[in-house]
Order: sequence, then structure tokens, then C-alpha cells
Amino acid sequence: PVAVTEAPTLSPTASPTTAPTSAPTASPIHVPTSAPISSPITAPSTAPTTAPTQAPTASTGPNQTPSEYLLLEKGVGSECPSNLQPISKEKCLEAAHSAGSHLLLPNWLYELNMGGFPCGCFLWHNSDGSFLVDYNSAQANCGVHTNTQLVCGSPSQPSNPVAVTEAPTLSPTASPTTAPTSAPTASPIHVPTSAPISSPITAPSTAPTTAPTQAPTASTSPNPTPSE
Repeated sequence: PVAVTEAPTLSPTASPTTAPTSAPTASPIHVPTSAPISSPITAPSTAPTTAPTQAPTASTGPNQTPSEYLLLEKGVGSECPSNLQPISKEKCLEAAHSAGSHLLLPNWLYELNMGGFPCGCFLWHNSDGSFLVDYNSAQANCGVHTNTQLVCGSPSQPSNPVAVTEAPTLSPTASPTTAPTSAPTASPIHVPTSAPISSPITAPSTAPTTAPTQAPTASTSPNPTPSE
């Protein structure tokens, strides 16, 4: 007898088949869950991402601080460069503690006026690992020393930003102005209708004519007067 194959089911069966398929699938089948699972999948993804994720923010190193003050490299520079702000004597100790927050700095300021050292505010590195906060008020003969580290201010921002005016509205406002006009109109405004109205105006004119019309009516009345 001729073998009759059974028609395939239109929907998946309630339980999986017990025998394997005749040929394996070319790649694993990923079936997403209908809701988030309670624990993450422990297995790694099948393929790495083709591009890196967003670049991480630059780490704040010993010479990088998020404050308005910063430390230059040790033993570099005799004064703050032109793109940075020099620190005044009154701000030196505060700036040093802000820029060197990762260092153990003293709470007092050592002042000097001597050539051969950086001019302005700087840190002095002692051989035992301790620090001094120095301010050199010399205006000339500024020098570089291997034990010094300049403290400078971040580039200044413009103090007076340009004001931006708002653009005018392109369409009329939703409601009229509440204030009256500066001067009244000299006479009433008569706006004619665009087409004849279906019924005459019922109100009489404001004043009668002062004299009879100059010409008789052009047609006879519908009922003439009888002759004698």
C-alpha cells in the first residue's frame, strides 16, 4: 500500500520531540523570554561587539584636578604659562590644597623673594616625601628647580557672556491686547457687506430728509385717481 504522510501541525506541539532532527541547525536558536529573568545569563555572548562602547572619561591623575586650580609637572616651568592664570599670594595656600588634595600639605605658607626658583605659587618636594607650600614674590630671574611644582589657575572663562535675544513670534497671539489704543478713531468705521443682504434693514434712518425730492417718480401708481 502507498504510505500516507501526515500533515504538519500548524502550531508547536505541547512537548518537544524525543528524537533529534535529521540535520543540526546551522547556529544556535535564541528565543527571547517574554519577561526579564530574575538572574542574568552567566554565559558570555557568542560574538564580541564590533565597536567599543563610549570612551571612558579621563581619569584624574596626580596632576589633574576638577577644581579651578591645577598642578604642573614637577621640575617644569619657572612661572605659569600664558594660557594659565598665575596665583596670588592670598590664594596660594587655598589653591595648593585644592589642586593637591591627594597630597598631605601643611596649613601654612612659606614666603620668599629669591631668583633661581619659580615665581609665584609652587610646592616644594622634600627628600623625606613631605611638602612645603611656597610663594616666591620675585618678579625677575625666575628659575626652574627639580624639587618644585608650580600651582596655576585654570584658563579663565569670559566674564560677560553675550546676551541672546529671543526671536519674535511668527503668528499673532491667541488673545487680543487688553489695553486700549493710544487715540480713538475720528469717526465710526463702516464695513460694507460683501454681498446684498436677504432682508432690508428694519431700523429707520437717524434723521428724515429736510425737503421733498427734486424729481417725480418715474412710473405711475398702480391705482390712478378717477376723473370727474
